[in-house]
Amino acid sequence: MDELEGEQREDEGSDAGVVLSDGEEEGERSEGWETDRQGEGAPNTPPPPRESPPPAIPTQQQQPSPPVSPPASPRDPASPEDPAGFQEAKRRQLQEEKSQLQLRFMQLRQQTSDLKRENVMLGSKMFEVQQAVTRAQVNLDKSKTERRRTRELLSTARESVTTALRQEQEVVAALTAARRHEVDMKREVERLGVRVAVMKTARANSEGDVTTLTRVLHKTAWDRAALEKDKLLQDLLVERLTAALERETTTIRTLQEAKREEMELAHALRERARLQEEELLHLECEGVGVKRAWESNVVVLQRRSEEHSQAQEHLQQLAAERSGLKAQLHNTRKEVRQNQLEHEQQSCRLLRMERDVTKQREKLSEETQEQERMIERAYNDIRITTERWRRIEDQALARLAHHTAATRAARNLRRSVADARARCRQLAGGRFEERSRKDQWKRVCRGSPQQTAGQGDRAGTGESLLFHAVIDILEMVASAAAPLFEAPPADREERRLRLLLQDHTKERAALEDEALSVHRHLLEARDERDILTEKISRLQQELGALRGRQARLESGVHQERSAFKEAERRRERLHRALATVDSRLHQEAQLREATSREADASETQLLAKLHEMEQKAAKRDNELEELKDKREEIEGTLLEATKERTQWEKSLAELRDIQETLKKDMGTEGDLHAMKTEITRMQARWRTLQATQKELSGQLEQSVSVEAALKTRTLATVSKLRRDPNGARATTLMHEDILKRKLTKNTKKLSEIESAVGAARDERNRLGEEGQRQERLYAHNVRLLQEAATHLEQKLVKKQEEQLRLQECRARLRHLTAVREGRYKMLAAAGEEAQQAVKERLAARAQAYGGVVAQLEAGFPNMEVKLRNMKILLQKFVE
Repeated sequence: MDELEGEQREDEGSDAGVVLSDGEEEGERSEGWETDRQGEGAPNTPPPPRESPPPAIPTQQQQPSPPVSPPASPRDPASPEDPAGFQEAKRRQLQEEKSQLQLRFMQLRQQTSDLKRENVMLGSKMFEVQQAVTRAQVNLDKSKTERRRTRELLSTARESVTTALRQEQEVVAALTAARRHEVDMKREVERLGVRVAVMKTARANSEGDVTTLTRVLHKTAWDRAALEKDKLLQDLLVERLTAALERETTTIRTLQEAKREEMELAHALRERARLQEEELLHLECEGVGVKRAWESNVVVLQRRSEEHSQAQEHLQQLAAERSGLKAQLHNTRKEVRQNQLEHEQQSCRLLRMERDVTKQREKLSEETQEQERMIERAYNDIRITTERWRRIEDQALARLAHHTAATRAARNLRRSVADARARCRQLAGGRFEERSRKDQWKRVCRGSPQQTAGQGDRAGTGESLLFHAVIDILEMVASAAAPLFEAPPADREERRLRLLLQDHTKERAALEDEALSVHRHLLEARDERDILTEKISRLQQELGALRGRQARLESGVHQERSAFKEAERRRERLHRALATVDSRLHQEAQLREATSREADASETQLLAKLHEMEQKAAKRDNELEELKDKREEIEGTLLEATKERTQWEKSLAELRDIQETLKKDMGTEGDLHAMKTEITRMQARWRTLQATQKELSGQLEQSVSVEAALKTRTLATVSKLRRDPNGARATTLMHEDILKRKLTKNTKKLSEIESAVGAARDERNRLGEEGQRQERLYAHNVRLLQEAATHLEQKLVKKQEEQLRLQECRARLRHLTAVREGRYKMLAAAGEEAQQAVKERLAARAQAYGGVVAQLEAGFPNMEVKLRNMKILLQKFVE
């Protein structure tokens, strides 16, 4: 705002400088016109009256001009009047309006400073709310990360379970494949045995037959290929078996670790059982002490019964006081309801008045817009007429200057022609006299007068003819230039121009009348605006009265709360007295219940742990049985492998015999060498298989021994734990029976005390509900006040808009003062740019407030209606 005022002051200074320069140029032009008129010898008439420049055309941001005094009477074109008094009256009126506008501007500046302070407070509150929202967001992020971590742990656990199941399925599949392969190997060995028998019979039947030997050789080659194939399958089987054995070893290790953990758990359970036994002994000792304390507590209870009777009397007194408080609360409730109804009626009346004010303001805004359009059209007409009048005046001045120049040139030309004629006549007379004297002298000297006279006459006539021709030419030029330079008379042209000026003054007077009517409309609009401001101030006063009434209501509610708190304190004192009565009994009952609960819990825990250990032992037994079955299966496979090995050895021996026979018969050294290498390779493979078989058998024996040791240990611990808890259970049951017989006597007295305490608690709950209802009523009143505050904020926003309009009026006032003082110039573009910058800055600030309101709306859903109203106000302000 201050920046806008500084720029407007600079614009006024620049306007003044430029306008003065224009005035100097116009003064010089008028002085030049007067000198021309005096040089021509025209009558000393004053120049045509120069009208004041036309008023400025109002832009869209500018408001209508301040009131203009009624127009003066049309001036006499012969003697123009001096409008000093008229200008002075207008200047005085404008100064008064300027002082009023400055006072209003100071008031609005004070209001803007108050609004800025309120905005700062609101910003601080919004910052606190944002901090609370960020803290809640951080806590939410922490909870989300914790939840994500638990989900990841659950997913990893599920993946580990699935991998374990998958490995188990793979082991089962490998075992089934090994069994199938064993069956296939048995069938293949049987087939080979049949072939060997056939070969033996064929060799016995066909010794020495080369063809049969070649056939046998080919069959052996086929058999060798089949043996290689079987050997590869056997290698694969051995590899699968080794992998299965490795997996089984890992499972055995895990089982060993689980057994170790179970042993540790059993040791911890034994320690816990020992501690339970010690606690039971301690409880027995405490039981004796409790019995003694019970005898002393009987006396204490008798005393407390007397105290309880006194407390009942005190409770009756409190009941009487409570009835009085109820009556007071009922009366205050009636008053609060009446005040609430009055407040609602006043709020409804305020809302109706606000609606009427808004409607009137909208109507006035429409009327002001229509008046602005009318003023703009009038100013356009004035501008057009002033421009047309200036063009006509310029044309008239140009024609007048042209005519004065033409007349001056014609006069000069006529004077020059007359001078030339006189000079020609003088020259002609002088030459004639000189010639006559010369002729006379010649005649005297020569003595022939007639001849010389004739020659002189001819020469004189020639020169005279020449002079006459020159004079005739000059007269022809003057006669030809005369119609060009002749102009209408200056008086007639001046009279015509004065008539034109009189017509323009009449038009200007009509336009000024129209401007005065527009100004009257503006004054009426200002009066209506003052009425609206008075209504707003009256509404603000009523709002202050409502706030005072609300403060009084709040003070009454505070008094009621203090009375309620006093009743609460009395009730708490009563409760403390009752609590001192039954605290020790309750403590003793809690001790007994705690001992019984601990005994039951320890017993249930021991039984549950024993049951779990039995289940785990059964699971381990099942696992050991499965391992035994697997071991038997592996041993069977190993036995079958040994049998197959023996069969293979037998078949190899037979093949050696066949090879030797073939070597003797055929002499195929190459085939025999290949068969020999193959046989050695197969022997090495069988040796490795035998070594792996020994290792596997040793591992199985070790696992069986470990399993037996674990089984014996677990059985011993389970039997021991089964024996001890039974004795502990019997002792705890005995103590429970003793304590129950002792506690049955106190239940009747405790029931009576609990009934009295329950009645007091019901009364407390009822009073608490009444207090909550009062708080709800207070919250309702607070909500109504907040809505009134939102309406007040709307009015403040509208007041800011009025302040902006006032600034525009102030700028218009400065412009009109410049017009009335003769320093006219259009407003520069810098003022409009400054106003646009201010509007952009306000729009940016409104957008920032809109973002803050959106954050508050997301964080506080219970304030949705108020925040929506604020958002609508900000959007209207931006538009």
